[in-house]
Amino acid sequence: MVVRTSAWPSAESIAGSFATGANTLKTTSPYLHFEMTATKDGFFESAIEEPAPGKTLTRTERIDMAEVKAAVEKQTGTPIRYVSGIRRGVVDAFPDGIPSRPAYRVKKTDEGWRVIEMFHAFFA
Repeated sequence: MVVRTSAWPSAESIAGSFATGANTLKTTSPYLHFEMTATKDGFFESAIEEPAPGKTLTRTERIDMAEVKAAVEKQTGTPIRYVSGIRRGVVDAFPDGIPSRPAYRVKKTDEGWRVIEMFHAFFA
């Protein structure tokens, strides 16, 4: 059985809430938290840091598995069919089902998504 864990971003496929007040993830740092937002343009996650009174630093990124798929295909020439969940900023990208093709670990960098590791995945 193959478990397919990737999906187009939607309010249903993204774990968590986009409702104001319920869309915040607090960290152990009182100066840093994350917020998820949904607009007509898509779904976004923001890191919000408040290092000093009156000073706020924000970085917002689109939640988009298609971006990961396109980046891996461009870097490896391998057709990617499935992308699995993010763990510590790293996602796994799986090829089109041909057994001899490797899968890839991909990490978001300032330059975009980059392949950081190649591995072989076996499905039962």
